[in-house]
Amino acid sequence: MPRNLVTDADRARVRELHAEGKTRNDIARAIGPLVVDRDRHRP
Repeated sequence: MPRNLVTDADRARVRELHAEGKTRNDIARAIGPLVVDRDRHRP
């Protein structure tokens, strides 16, 4: 299984939502907790 399942588009969306003032939980609800969690903890 590929280690990095988060795409550059996913990361851009997280940054976009964060810039709008969304919280981590809001972002997780918008794009899915797996994406947020993996992006936050990626090496």
